[in-house]
Amino acid sequence: MLGKQKERIFFAVIAVIALLFMIISISYEIGTISSPQGGFFPLVASTVIFILSLYLFISTRPTTEQTSQTGGMTGLRRIFLFIIVTLIYAVFLERLGFLVSTFIYMIFLLKVMGQPGWRFAVLFSLISVIFCWICFQKWLGVPLPTGIVSF
Repeated sequence: MLGKQKERIFFAVIAVIALLFMIISISYEIGTISSPQGGFFPLVASTVIFILSLYLFISTRPTTEQTSQTGGMTGLRRIFLFIIVTLIYAVFLERLGFLVSTFIYMIFLLKVMGQPGWRFAVLFSLISVIFCWICFQKWLGVPLPTGIVSF
């Protein structure tokens, strides 16, 4: 119980810091997506961090259900598994491409970290991968590995 309280405090502190960065970044010129200025990236990054930390703050609650969803894996086992899967992802990123390998990687991570339900894991991964692809490939012009799927 005490560990969950510490996590909630941590997420609240991160949310406050992100909010401060959002406020500070507004004082800089933001620009547009096609022509970002100095305050664009800090504003976007701090907004994402703020939203995620609020979500984690709200969703963090002590239950025994969370350990059963991860198959009773301890923290060290999950960390080790995370490192192994990340290395495998890095190896297959060029071969399979960004879309396919990141989609599979995200589903696996969501399930290992205890996200209940396959529907959410698949839908969240699909939306996230498409959003990242649009942001980097289309808007910012960053070339991503195409692999077996090319556009």
